[in-house]
Amino acid sequence: DKSNLNILKLQLVIGDFFICASEKQRDYWVGMLNAMGRINTYNYDDDSTLRKIIDVVPFGIPSQPPQHSQEMKLKQVIPNLREDDKIALWGGGIWNWLDPITAIKAIWEITRHRQDVKLLFLGTRHPDPKLPQMNKCLEAIRLAKELDLYDKFVFFNQWAPYELRQDFLLESDIGLSIHQKRIETEYSFRTRVIDYIWARLPVITTEGDSIAKLVKR
Repeated sequence: DKSNLNILKLQLVIGDFFICASEKQRDYWVGMLNAMGRINTYNYDDDSTLRKIIDVVPFGIPSQPPQHSQEMKLKQVIPNLREDDKIALWGGGIWNWLDPITAIKAIWEITRHRQDVKLLFLGTRHPDPKLPQMNKCLEAIRLAKELDLYDKFVFFNQWAPYELRQDFLLESDIGLSIHQKRIETEYSFRTRVIDYIWARLPVITTEGDSIAKLVKR
């Protein structure tokens, strides 16, 4: 969108200092700043690392550990969830650049051997009503129904307020972050995985982004 690009170019011109979430993102923005003429012999001679104009500021983990914000038990409010079930949490929205299809197919494979593993998608509808439901989300719901997993082994929550996400995290057994191999992945900073780390959840994630490297370490 040309208007968005113009806004971005204006910000790059008028900003005095910039922050980003990872070294990979910093490489991207250094290139953008260079294209806008913000990198020159003067600021390079002053600081050849360019850290005085742009640096990395990671974010995501609150200083306080997660606590139940209210008396809510997932296995009491979501039908077909049993007390001894193991919950795999998809801790965010279902966007087109992610891969919920592989996760759902994995659950279908698991049901052939055991019945106590359930997949819960934290959000399917963005709280902003102007944003339509994404095609990948509709595709995921359709597949869950075709495989007879819908509301039996795979559950789709409409949305969870940010301050209540810790309730879902604390009642889950593992966190999922499955994405496709594309350029977006390399520059992404998956905050849902940061939430998993905050809640001390084991993580299953695909490779290719900076947070996946952190999980692997």
